Amino acid sequence: MQRFILIGFLPFSHSPILPFSRISFSRSPNLPFSFSPSLTVLLLLSLGCGDSNQGTVSGVVTLDGQPQTNLMVSFQPTGTHLNPGPGSIGRTNNQGEYRLKTVGGGSGASLGWHKVMIRSVTEGGGNVDIPAKYNTKSELKFEVKRGHNTADFKLITK
Repeated sequence: MQRFILIGFLPFSHSPILPFSRISFSRSPNLPFSFSPSLTVLLLLSLGCGDSNQGTVSGVVTLDGQPQTNLMVSFQPTGTHLNPGPGSIGRTNNQGEYRLKTVGGGSGASLGWHKVMIRSVTEGGGNVDIPAKYNTKSELKFEVKRGHNTADFKLITK
């Protein structure tokens, strides 16, 4: 029988470091599989992983009732902290649907209030003139909460 011994500390996300003195990993001759010590440690470490400071965000953007293609939707966190979190961006498809991705990688947006800006993407022509109150002088705000958030924006030019 093979026997592995792991001695040390195992950190968990959002909890103090939990010490353990000895954990043994054994392969039983009666089992058709074995537990790899490194795989087991990785599995235990991943239990506490996950960014609990983010929520997923998707929605639809319409302009005067029509879904808009190739609009860039950006969420910039606002807050009292010096750095409330990374911004997030998404691009609308042919149905005006978008899904946010965090700048620097990942999906969703930081929890809390965001200033929302929507602008036309210039590549490929067919630009739509988005009023300044939705982009450079945006009045749009949205609060991202844990879990999935739906943020539909019905823009009006009139």
